[in-house]
Amino acid sequence: MISVITPTLNQADTITETIESVAAQDYPHFEHIVVDGGSTDGALEILGQYPHLRWISEPDRGQSDAINKGIAMSSGDVVAYLNSDDVYRPGALQIVAEAFAARPACGVVIGDCEILDADSQVQGLYKARLERREDLLRYWEWGTGFCIPQPAVFVRRELFEQVGGFREHLHLAMDYEMWLRLAARTEFRVVSKTLAGFRVAPNTKTRRQRYAMTLEAYRVSRGFTHLVPWEQRFGLGIEAHRQIAGHLLTLAEEELSERTLDRPASQILLRAIGLWPLLCGSPRVWRALGRSLLRSPAA
Repeated sequence: MISVITPTLNQADTITETIESVAAQDYPHFEHIVVDGGSTDGALEILGQYPHLRWISEPDRGQSDAINKGIAMSSGDVVAYLNSDDVYRPGALQIVAEAFAARPACGVVIGDCEILDADSQVQGLYKARLERREDLLRYWEWGTGFCIPQPAVFVRRELFEQVGGFREHLHLAMDYEMWLRLAARTEFRVVSKTLAGFRVAPNTKTRRQRYAMTLEAYRVSRGFTHLVPWEQRFGLGIEAHRQIAGHLLTLAEEELSERTLDRPASQILLRAIGLWPLLCGSPRVWRALGRSLLRSPAA
């Protein structure tokens, strides 16, 4: 059986699409558990319309806590979580079941994932890719060196129990930290099939908190340098500082142009320079600093 866990809070606008994407699967051996954090927007009334669901609604300590609760309630030998604004594509669970059956030693199956806008229109595709477990430490290479689309990840229950649940002190990179723990113990099987759809809207956590997410992922990665030979660790640390500083510079420029982040560009720039002081030699830094200083407080 495949257990699907959906953590949610006040997402009445999208949760129906999520529920129905699971219910419409042509694979009969599944259960869908919704863990609601105390919604007040009408979401509970929607949940009550689906008798096949198991659900609870109570305060929690965040997304990781909610997912862990749901997995503890579940009984499947394969577990996954699907956020309440994401969806599964037709046939996804059957593909996953066949992938696990074909390779009993595999602990994790991942597939491709479409990128959806607020209106559920497809805007792109995340192609699942992971060739070497140490590639995960180069998280700035997302989409080129590796890509693990969270809604299209399925884990054997026994393996999940071995590594422990999601870390509740993490709120933005808990998936990344979990993939690192799993990669240290098992192989990931990539199936070249589109299993899910991931919603990217202007006000989602993924969009608004990219600065904090980048730094949390950086801190997480430093705890798994044992995945590479010791003689490579120093060089990897230097590469991480340089690459993340450059990424933060790009985020600062984006904030100055589009104002889509929840941190001021000046703060992002200072953090970038702190990670890689040589960045001060880039004209991009001085242009961004100038634009940040010229922005009026009322803007």
